[in-house]
Amino acid sequence: ATAQFPSNWELSAARAASVVHVLLKAGLEPGRLAIGGMGQFHPVADNTTVEGRNANRRVVLVVLAGAGEDGTPIEKVLDASAAASPAADATQLAEASTEPWPGVPVALPAALTTDSPTARLAP
Repeated sequence: ATAQFPSNWELSAARAASVVHVLLKAGLEPGRLAIGGMGQFHPVADNTTVEGRNANRRVVLVVLAGAGEDGTPIEKVLDASAAASPAADATQLAEASTEPWPGVPVALPAALTTDSPTARLAP
């Protein structure tokens, strides 16, 4: 626990917010995004090892199939976002798991691969 993140809930919510900020910069509509922090309550690995803790430090993206309000298929929105912003690489976004929560850890855009839970978070 730290002054900035007094619990794992705050830390996990900050990580999720970091991803949402990258997606917003990529042009996704704010009304279509939501975040949640699960803290220590949904681990995918044993937290007693370094590898397990690293696996548990994840953000799960859930992409629902469908079209935007203007009827544009979601794939085209992601492709356009990737062209507009190097932080939202379409290949990395396409690697998101289709498994239900809690899913499998996936590669994050380069803007989120530092040790900081709020890496490159826009003010």
